[in-house]
Amino acid sequence: MKVSTQSRHLSKGTAEEIDGQLRPVIGGLASGIVMCNGEGTIVHVNGEFERMSRYEPGALLGQPLDVLVPARLEKAFKLQRQAYLERKQGHRLCGVDASVLRMDGSEFQVALDVNPIDVQGTPWVIISVADMTERRKVQEDFARIRDEAQRRSREIEQFVYTVSHDLKSPLVTSMSFLAFLKEDLAEGNFTAVHEAIQCLERAHSRMQELIENLMELSRIGHLELQLQPIQTQDFIHSVVQTLAENLRTKHLSIEVSDRLPIIVADPIRFQQIVENLISNALKYGVAGPDPRLKIFSQETDAEILLCFKDNGPGIPAEYHSKVFELFHRLGTDAEGTGVGLTIVSRAMQLHGGKVWIESSVGQGTEFWLAFPKRSDRLD
Repeated sequence: MKVSTQSRHLSKGTAEEIDGQLRPVIGGLASGIVMCNGEGTIVHVNGEFERMSRYEPGALLGQPLDVLVPARLEKAFKLQRQAYLERKQGHRLCGVDASVLRMDGSEFQVALDVNPIDVQGTPWVIISVADMTERRKVQEDFARIRDEAQRRSREIEQFVYTVSHDLKSPLVTSMSFLAFLKEDLAEGNFTAVHEAIQCLERAHSRMQELIENLMELSRIGHLELQLQPIQTQDFIHSVVQTLAENLRTKHLSIEVSDRLPIIVADPIRFQQIVENLISNALKYGVAGPDPRLKIFSQETDAEILLCFKDNGPGIPAEYHSKVFELFHRLGTDAEGTGVGLTIVSRAMQLHGGKVWIESSVGQGTEFWLAFPKRSDRLD
């Protein structure tokens, strides 16, 4: 910015006078202070602003105000500054959001209060600068906590419903069949007694499954991950072996790619993820004469992707996100407790990853897992 010799001399003398008067007043303020003359030259800054902007003491004096403006905002800033100075009467601006450029080239978010003053008939401005970086972080943290609290509140509502319905239902069933047992025993009808006992066993098994799933879900997030390299191919084959009997019962064949990568994950949590996805296929992906589940992988620059693809009935688009909600089941007569996929979602979040589905009705379902590639990965 070009400044005449006369203006420079006047600005320097006036700046020294003002500096001597203002330093005791604003030197210790918690807000940063920048004073500029009518030509946009910085004539005074306090120590707090120098700390914010990482400039050495006195380094900003005589510099154009533009040095604090990011390049992408220079044009807009000059237009705003010109419009401000062209106004006949000085006016105060409060709480103006802005980005300020530090000496090292980084940016930080601020709120500005711009106050006009008259110096020897020339309009100058005093700018009060409040660093909003921490406040914005607090606001973002608050929003995240609020959203999490709202999500938890919805889950508690769902939990109350589940306790009153899903847990109550087996109890009602049990009470009914206990009454039938008394009658059948009194009449000596042992065939009916055997059927009643089987119904009681199913009701109690469902109750036990739900309680165990809820207990497992409550532990997710409270345990520290024990990350280590996992050979996914061998690991998944091992899980498949433990579920062999269920697979034979449902006639579900599993094809595991022989090129699955190594991931860095917690073995216990990864086992939960794999078991729940295979169990989900056993419950919902076995419609048809030849149910199959394929497990394969892909890679991007930042992520390792695993896919569990079944050839079942598929899931309508409106349910793609809902299936990961706590206690959500596709249909009231569906198997399961509605907790398994929630466990998968929470476990993936713990790993810094994500899970989603790609599916359409009649075309099967793909469950995709995205694990971040880690710098500490040990191949």
